[in-house]
Amino acid sequence: MYDLSKPQQSVYDMEKYAGGAISVICGSVIYRGARTQNELEHAVNYLYQINDALRMHIICTEEGMKQTVEKFISGSIEMLNFATKGELDVYACRYAREPIDIEGKICEIKIIFFNDGYGLLIKMHHLIGDAWTMSLVCSQFNSILKGEEPIAYSSIESILGVGRVGILDNFFDLGGDSLKAVELIARIEENGYYTDTRTIFSCDTVKELAEALMELLSSGLQILCHFQ
Repeated sequence: MYDLSKPQQSVYDMEKYAGGAISVICGSVIYRGARTQNELEHAVNYLYQINDALRMHIICTEEGMKQTVEKFISGSIEMLNFATKGELDVYACRYAREPIDIEGKICEIKIIFFNDGYGLLIKMHHLIGDAWTMSLVCSQFNSILKGEEPIAYSSIESILGVGRVGILDNFFDLGGDSLKAVELIARIEENGYYTDTRTIFSCDTVKELAEALMELLSSGLQILCHFQ
C-alpha cells in the first residue's frame, strides 16, 4: 500500500473540498477495418495486465488516502455497438459526466464497434491519469493489435531497480546515470522506438520522455476526447 503522490493528493483534495469537473477524463480511439471480439478483448486485458495504474484501488484509512494495485485477473470486456460516430459522441459525453466512485473501479475500458470500424472508449479518474495517459494506453493498444510488444513503465523500473516509477518522476533523481541511460535506450529500441542520450537528458520527467516517443498519429489512429 502506498501514499498518494503530491499531484494525486492535490486532485483528491480539489475534488473533495472544491468540487468541479476535473476528476474524470473520457476519450475514444477509433480504427478503420475489422477485428474479432476475441482479439479486442485479449488486447484490452493485456492493457490491464501491463499497466498497474489501470488496476489501482484507492483506500481510505485512518492515516489518510492510500493506493494499492489489485492483482490482474483476465475478464470479459463490455462491448458497445454504434451506427455512427455521432451516436458514440452523444453516449460518451453523457458517460463522461457520470462520476467515478473514488474507492471503486477508477478505470473503465469498453470496446466499441461501428459498421466500418472498431475502437475503445476509455474513462479514468485523474488520480491515475490525464490526457497523456490516455494517449499512452491508446498507443499500447495499437502496438498490441500490430503484434508488437508495447512499451511500459516496467522497463524503467527494472533498469533503476526501484519498486514503482510515476510519470512525474525524474530518471536521474531515481538513480539514473549515463550508463543506465544507454541501457534504457537499448530497451526502448527493442520496443520499436528510437531515441538518444540527448533526448533522455533533456526530459525532466518520465512523462516528457514518453511524449517524445509517441507516434500516435501512425496507422490512421483517431483519438477523440469527451470531457465533462
